[in-house]
Amino acid sequence: MGAVVHGDWPFLTDCDGAVTWAQASQRVHAIAARLREAGLGPGARLAVVSRPDATAFLLAIACFRAGITACLLNPRHPPVVLGEQIRAARCAAVTGSALPAGAPVPGGCPAAPWEGWATPGGAADAPPAFHGPSQWATIMYTSGSSGAPKAAVLTWGNHWENARAANRMIPVVPGDRWLASLPLCHVAGTGVLFRCLAGGGAIAPPALGADLADVLKDPAITHVSLVPAQLWRLLQAPGLEGRLRRLKAILLGGGPIPPALLDAAARSGLPVHITYGMTEAASQIATSGPIGPEDLPEPGAAPLLQDCTRIGGGGEIQICGPTLFAGYLDGGGNDCRRPETCDGWFPTGDLGLFDDRGRLHVTGRKDNMFISGGENIQPEAIEAELCRAPGVAAAIVVPVTDPEFGARPEAFVRFEGETAPNLRVFLERRLPRYMIPRAFHPWPSHLDGGRMKPDRRAFQRLACDRRGPNEPGTAR
Repeated sequence: MGAVVHGDWPFLTDCDGAVTWAQASQRVHAIAARLREAGLGPGARLAVVSRPDATAFLLAIACFRAGITACLLNPRHPPVVLGEQIRAARCAAVTGSALPAGAPVPGGCPAAPWEGWATPGGAADAPPAFHGPSQWATIMYTSGSSGAPKAAVLTWGNHWENARAANRMIPVVPGDRWLASLPLCHVAGTGVLFRCLAGGGAIAPPALGADLADVLKDPAITHVSLVPAQLWRLLQAPGLEGRLRRLKAILLGGGPIPPALLDAAARSGLPVHITYGMTEAASQIATSGPIGPEDLPEPGAAPLLQDCTRIGGGGEIQICGPTLFAGYLDGGGNDCRRPETCDGWFPTGDLGLFDDRGRLHVTGRKDNMFISGGENIQPEAIEAELCRAPGVAAAIVVPVTDPEFGARPEAFVRFEGETAPNLRVFLERRLPRYMIPRAFHPWPSHLDGGRMKPDRRAFQRLACDRRGPNEPGTAR
């Protein structure tokens, strides 16, 4: 860590206040020693099922220092899913603040006690620092938004190089505090950790159950990572707009961003940077500067690393370079494999294009395209138009089997505000008839939590379950 360089600057905050870089270094030293005492040495894999609290960040750093691979798992997953992922990753032990209380340990491996991990003192010497760039640092499961989640292996070098490149786009310096509102199991959450490590900033985990709007009233917070739905809600919070305007950066990503949201943010003068990234790239691939009115209606993002992003065959975004992951875990063993083109580029599965200013625009997922009556339909194109309708905060379009057309699009729509337009009429002026959804459903609240990206398969199953007479063009 940067304890010598940044010693008395804050590194993170917890319930007892700010923890300096020097204090954090001592706690990491103690945790690394306790990991060794627990029989976890270089090459071991430790499953971590935790909320984004101070101990989770310190434990992750201690794992990196001790050469242990941290398998970062989603605390919202049910025990059966956690167990499957722990076994697939062949973890030697499991720990975390979010392990189900009183229930059997998922995965059947030993549980390491969570309490007391970060208490300084009383431990043997920690192992020496072990920060080789090719060292496996994390195993993270992909979002699974359009397929089964995969166990992606990321090295220390992947995380570190992404953080350095990201900090060139959005500087992080001593005295800054980045609100850690996203869990470590998401690459956007680990991105906060590594950007602060690289730049000397502080990590600010929110208290358990804290309201995001209340947390952001803290004037010490300078940076925050958000998904579009979170920013929508924050803009509705009374008296918060001025506070958001005074932040250094709002990093906005995790999925398509409604044009109305960007317009509102730009008109309010918010320092919103849009970003495109993925687990396999250790977080960001492309990030914009602050979005202003001159960038609308179609802002793009600049690649973080020069000559490491290209558009391949069929319009697919492909990436390479030092931030590209080691590969997907191969059957839980010690090997991982990475799909590549014949010349060594990783096909992301996302479609996109570069504009004349060299900015990247993401247009959809290659595997989301379906055929309806002989016409190719990219659901993201319909979603983009739906999100232009007044009050629409989010939209998901999925194919539903149809005896005449093979498949037809149906939409789920979430509104922010009191008025809902007639969506069918709205789209008839913008899209060909075959692209207009057969039905418009209200957004299901039970599919709204625990994920940064919507699970399209879950939405598709729900649409199939709701098949019936055509619904009116107003979803409410």
